Amino acid sequence: MKLVLFAKHLKSLDADALTREAEAAGIEGYDLPLRKGFAITPDNVDKALPKLVTALAGVGCSIPMCTGETSLADPADPAAERILAAMTQSGIRCFKMGYFPFDPYKDDYGAAMSRARKSLAGWEKLAARHGVTVCCHTHSGYNLGSNG
Repeated sequence: MKLVLFAKHLKSLDADALTREAEAAGIEGYDLPLRKGFAITPDNVDKALPKLVTALAGVGCSIPMCTGETSLADPADPAAERILAAMTQSGIRCFKMGYFPFDPYKDDYGAAMSRARKSLAGWEKLAARHGVTVCCHTHSGYNLGSNG
């Protein structure tokens, strides 16, 4: 079993610092957020992600999973294609997509489920094209799936 850290709380670290931190802490892997304000963003993912993967490999660390913006639930978003393509190039096979907002006091459950199903079907096609598994995280709060 590998010790993998969700790097959400390391937002202030650049790629070099993430590598040093992994080595110092004995972290074997990162679940790496690909979000605005982080070292790797949807805008720089194509160049920055492969470099980080190489640097981390040098200290015995990998990236088994990447996590998108919490709002990245639409596979038609151009960021989705860029991210999955960069992950494929970097050998990363799991991606955690964003959430489907749902307010049980205001939203129609059936309509929300219909939108989610359509989105998931799109993610399935995009994931198959890139050889990546897209994961749907059931998150607390006003998100579809947390209301089961």
